[in-house]
Amino acid sequence: MTEPYKIIEVKESVFADNDREAARLRVQLKQDRTFLLNLMSSPGSGKTTTLLRTLEALKDELRIGVMEADIDSDVDAKTIADAGVKTIQLHTGGMCHLDASMTEQGLKEIGTKDLDLVVLENVGNLVCPAEFDTGRRGFFSSGRDEARAAAAITAEHVVREKLGAEEPEEPKFAKVAEDGTLPHFLPERRGRLLLALSNLGSPEDVMIDTRLFGHVIIDGEKCTSCQMCATFCPTEAIRKFGDAATAAETGKPFGIDHYTGRCVQCHCCEDICPTGALTLSTDVFATDVTKRGRSERIPMKPRKRKVNDPKSIVNAMSDLLGVPNVYER
Repeated sequence: MTEPYKIIEVKESVFADNDREAARLRVQLKQDRTFLLNLMSSPGSGKTTTLLRTLEALKDELRIGVMEADIDSDVDAKTIADAGVKTIQLHTGGMCHLDASMTEQGLKEIGTKDLDLVVLENVGNLVCPAEFDTGRRGFFSSGRDEARAAAAITAEHVVREKLGAEEPEEPKFAKVAEDGTLPHFLPERRGRLLLALSNLGSPEDVMIDTRLFGHVIIDGEKCTSCQMCATFCPTEAIRKFGDAATAAETGKPFGIDHYTGRCVQCHCCEDICPTGALTLSTDVFATDVTKRGRSERIPMKPRKRKVNDPKSIVNAMSDLLGVPNVYER
């Protein structure tokens, strides 16, 4: 029996526009005979150090340019420029990724016709930039992932055959976590969510309760201004600003900047806080989720003890034990 209606599939990936721009950018790079390398890794993993050594080895053989991507800092760009390499800084304004459009703007600025190799040092974070095609040649990364997946499947079948184990029955709700939520910490899922929210337009300025994002609250009385929350934040949702070491002498402000849209509620900041001064709230402002820039700047008071003082450990123990004098031996 013929259905009395016609079915039209209108579904399209939320990455469709970005993928089209990336494909066009890839064609342009091929015409210019320029190789674009997208360098990604977690914060503090050594991207810039690795890049510096690579540039030192290749700069006499290739014409190289570097695009540094960051939320609002330019420290790495200065470091690369000091090495004598053509460099530009791309500020994402709070976005945790660099998409094809942003990459194209950077390439137009740096100029590709006179370059053999352009290295894009992406935002220091592995939560969402990996899912955004920047126009790079993805043959090696895709081949690696497919080989890894094939090897894992093969190994699993061999082990099951040797042990005589039966195939486990797939649970009815395979993608639901124990607490009833979807696994929103997966990079690709989170990247698509942020992009989809941005495409919906500007949200209303209302407070929402969500398990997807978090808002940092710091008790100024308990806080010791150690900034360890920023040091251990895996997604750079909390970042340092200012210089804590010289704040007491210069009087310049320092503290942390918080980016709500980058928080995944891992609670590392709460766990690492030595005084319990930090609380991670599930109540966030809707406008902060997709904001291009920090959600909040939290100034901190100068540290009680001088930073990098040889006696800092002894003084810390004195405070911890509540005794005026601790003697070294």
